[in-house]
Parts: sequence; C-alpha cells; structure tokens
Amino acid sequence: MGDSKERVNPYAVRSLERGLRILNCFEPHHSSRTLGELCDCTGLHKATCFRLVKTLEAEGYLAIDAASGDYSLGSALVRVALVAMSHEPLARLAHPHLASLTEVTGETADLTTWSHDGPLLIDQSLTRHAFHPRNTVGQVFLDPQSTHARIWLAFGTAPQRRRALALYTGPGGIPAGEMGAFERAIETAGRDGYAADVDEDRGVCAVGVPVWGASGEMIACVSVVAPFRRPEVERMDERRLALMRTAAALSEELGYRP
Repeated sequence: MGDSKERVNPYAVRSLERGLRILNCFEPHHSSRTLGELCDCTGLHKATCFRLVKTLEAEGYLAIDAASGDYSLGSALVRVALVAMSHEPLARLAHPHLASLTEVTGETADLTTWSHDGPLLIDQSLTRHAFHPRNTVGQVFLDPQSTHARIWLAFGTAPQRRRALALYTGPGGIPAGEMGAFERAIETAGRDGYAADVDEDRGVCAVGVPVWGASGEMIACVSVVAPFRRPEVERMDERRLALMRTAAALSEELGYRP
C-alpha cells in the first residue's frame, strides 16, 4: 500500500503529518483500531505505520490493549485537550464544587486528572488565607508522596497505575529503602477511600479523594491543602468528610451511580 493520501504542502513535516493522520482515525463510534485498520485508514505502508504507531505509543498518545492488540487514544491527549478546551468540560463543571469546598473548609481545593506525565492540576479554588500552596493550574504532580499521586495509584485504571508506578519508582523516584512504606500508604488509601499527606518539612497538611465518572472509573482527584500547623492537622477528619461529600456530589453530577 502506498502513501496515496499524502497532501501536497511545502511547509508540512511529513512524518508529523502522517502521525496526525493516525490520530485522526479514531472517532467516538470507533475508539479502537487494529494496526491493519490504521494502515487502511491512513494509506500508509504497514512498516511505516507500525513505526509511527510505536512512537505515538511511547509518547502516550496511543495506548495498546495487551489482550487484543488494538490501539486507542492515549492519556497524553488529555493534557492537550484540557489546554485546548481551557478547562472544559470537567473543570468548569467541577469549579462550583471546589469553590463550595473552599468556603466550607477555608482552604485551597485542587482538582487533577490523569496525563501521561502524572496527575495534572486542571482547576483550583484558592483560600483567602495568607497561606497559598505553590501548586498552579497546568502543573503535573511529580512528588510520589502527594495525595494526588497516592489516589491515582490506588484508584486509577490499570494502565494509569502502571504508568504511575513507572514514574514514581523509576530513577529519581522512591528510594528502595522507602518502598515498603510507600506501598503501605497506597494500600491504606485504597482501603480507606482517601489519602493524607501530612509533612512538617514541606509545611503541608493535605487530604485527597477520588472522583468517579459514569463508566465507574476514576476520572479525577480532588484535594484540600492547608499549612502544617497543629490546629490544621487536628481538623483533618473534618476536612476529609467535607471533601468526600464534595467528591460524591461531583461524581453524581458526572453520571456515576454506585
């Protein structure tokens, strides 16, 4: 099969154009494709298509189903879509819930979704207090001890958990001597339904919980972040209950039915 679908454009980068044509093969009613279907859809030679597909997979723009061998769009596109949509639709839907959570707790509320590089902060409701967390919208949480990292590791989909483990336990991640405590913290989050991050050295006292979508899968994490001071630590349970009520209300609005 030749490259009959190539377009004549003197400024086009040919390999990029071909890669984008592969991504354009996926549609809401056809969300997965075999390699052969991608070849047919794009008109690319099988060897060329295979190399491009594997490049897109390595960068997180495509994901492969280990059982069927079919390809689907990868999580890296979530970050691209969020930037393009400027917090639409999830962040706009969630923002009133975050604002209400800040009003109830008096603290900053954060919302993350999953990207290929880790939990991506897509919306935030800042406290009126002098203490403001250093997290900003568009930031990826690289700290494996953060509430968002623990929640995604405990409740994310199997591909998300595998990717998160690779991110957080690879070079520069959790030291081997701390792996046991790290794994226990994730198990605790999975059992209790929330994750806590109380760290005097970083001056942070945070708690996070999952948000569920209509499919029954976790689609976001919401957290409350406060400064590390004894009165704040003592209010952890109070904030956790408010957080869980907020996450349940947002999940219900997103179509989740337990």
